[in-house]
Parts: sequence; structure tokens; C-alpha cells
Amino acid sequence: MTVTTIAFDAYGTLFDTAEGSIQATRRILRNNGSELDPSVVYASWKAVHKEIVAALTSFKTEAEIFVEGLSRVLEMHGIAGDPGADVQFLLDTLGVRELFWDVIPCFAELRARFDLVIASNTDSRPLLENLRRSGLAVDGWFTSESLGVYKPDPKFYNRMLAELRKRPEEVVFVGDTLESDALAPAECGIRSVWLNRNNQLSPGRDEIPTVSTLSELPEVIRLDRSTS
Repeated sequence: MTVTTIAFDAYGTLFDTAEGSIQATRRILRNNGSELDPSVVYASWKAVHKEIVAALTSFKTEAEIFVEGLSRVLEMHGIAGDPGADVQFLLDTLGVRELFWDVIPCFAELRARFDLVIASNTDSRPLLENLRRSGLAVDGWFTSESLGVYKPDPKFYNRMLAELRKRPEEVVFVGDTLESDALAPAECGIRSVWLNRNNQLSPGRDEIPTVSTLSELPEVIRLDRSTS
């Protein structure tokens, strides 16, 4: 069956996030009189965030999880902060992310042949604000908030497919996180492409194409369609 739709992860794939998150963590630490390395603290915050998502028994918004994660991290590092207030430093950065340089050319080349949608672990409001600011046009969007579940839970991809009214073989999933954007969609029968921007170790899965920039994606899609 012919591929009709390409689903992109948003953050780390289309929108650059690293510096904004580190800067927010630096402001939180300064606000609490801490001289800890913000990159180290943010790394622990990301790890705790992932643990919270994996352990959810009922849905929580990402904003709620940010507060819970920050509370744990501040306690972990012996910082007596106010997570409910301090988290605003991070929330304020979410809607002002910048597009990577390769997004617009990639979308321009693919748009004539495919529907281009976003499917991302995020609350809906910051994603919509980033789309508005960037001017990036998409044919649809799905967030963990709108679907009520987070990647890499199979329900995320199955609910996306149901909303799109597509079969798995009609969709290609593209993203920078190996587990959530490549391996998990593949387990649901969706073709995937791993965007390995940071030259991480290969997953050793020959059936999952890997690109280092989105400028390589149109050719990968062409080759995939020619052999399907």
C-alpha cells in the first residue's frame, strides 16, 4: 500500500530544544541560590520525567509532569525550591522554540506528494504556539495531550492512525528519539526513519533507515517507495 502521510515528532526533530531547556534550568538554579551545573541537573530532570511517564496509571499533562519531576530533582540535589513556581521558567520557553535549518526545505520537497503531520509528546498549547510563530504549515497535529497517552505506548500510534483514518503501511514516522520515534512505531507496523542528529550509536536494525539531517529524508522516502 502506498505511503500517503509522514508523521514527524516535534521537539528535537523539527524544533530545537536543548539550549532553551538548559537556560531554564540555569534560571531555576540561580533563583534558588544554587551553583550546580545546569546541564547535569537538566539531565537528571529528563531522566526523572521519563520515569514518571513510564509509571503513569492515568493521564497527566506534560506541565503537571514537569512540576512533579522538578520537585523530585530539587529534593535529589538538596535544593529547597518551589517547584510549582520555578517550573514557569521552563514553561515560558516551550512556545518559543526555533525550527532547525533543514525543516523548511524538507517540507517544501515532500509537501507535493504527502500529507505532513506532527505527532509529539507535548501539551497542545506550546506546540500550536511554535507552529504559529514559525509559520510551519502542517496537515494535522497530534499531541500526548490530545491523544491522552505518551509515546512509546502503542496506544499513541494506534490512536494517531485512527484519527488519520490510515493503515500503518500508509504512514512513515520520523523522529530523533530511537525508542519513541523509530522502534515503537515499527512495532505497530508503521515504517519509521530515525533522525540521528547527534551521531548516536546505531540501533543495529537494518530495516529502520537512519538519517543525520532532514535534508536526507526525501531521498530515503523515494528509495523506500521504490522497493515497497
